[in-house]
Amino acid sequence: MMSLIIIASSVFLYALFWVWYVGFGRKASPELIARALQALDQHGGHWTSDTHRNHIRQLLENDDGKEFIMVNLLTFKRPRKQSYKLLNQYYQVFGKSLLKRAGHPIVVASSASGKIEFLGVPVDEEWDMAGLMRYRSRSDFAEIVIATAGSEHHDFKLQALERTIAFPASPSTLIGSPRVLVALILALLASLLHIALV
Repeated sequence: MMSLIIIASSVFLYALFWVWYVGFGRKASPELIARALQALDQHGGHWTSDTHRNHIRQLLENDDGKEFIMVNLLTFKRPRKQSYKLLNQYYQVFGKSLLKRAGHPIVVASSASGKIEFLGVPVDEEWDMAGLMRYRSRSDFAEIVIATAGSEHHDFKLQALERTIAFPASPSTLIGSPRVLVALILALLASLLHIALV
């Protein structure tokens, strides 16, 4: 009986995690898309353009309800120390909003040298940092756009960066996904609990 309780509890906890982390494949509604684009129009400022707006609209209108990765390249204004501080202030707010929707950093890495391979980009264009951010869905991204556009914490990011590129990518392979890690952790805890109690 105890074994069944442990197994059932583990399955239940993983199901709760799955619902939060994966969601129900909810796609961005026309109303949500309109609100996100309106937020860009009202608060986007100099960092938006027609191309930027059209790409976001295309991303949301072609929503597949699945997770995606935002690929970010960043170059900081000098002095870097002050820029790092500003970006950290931005992420303290942005990160909470992202995590609430099961988003999180996958990789954040500082440049180890200047670029060693490039094609069709300026020779003197260098990047200080790269980051991969996981979004649970495009509708979550739209909600974050609405919350971020024109906000004080987004201004911190703009003040910190000399230039940046961000583009969405749909992952075909994602090694070390929390879906697997959480399953393994729950299985381990269930096994230890079984040994201790049964």
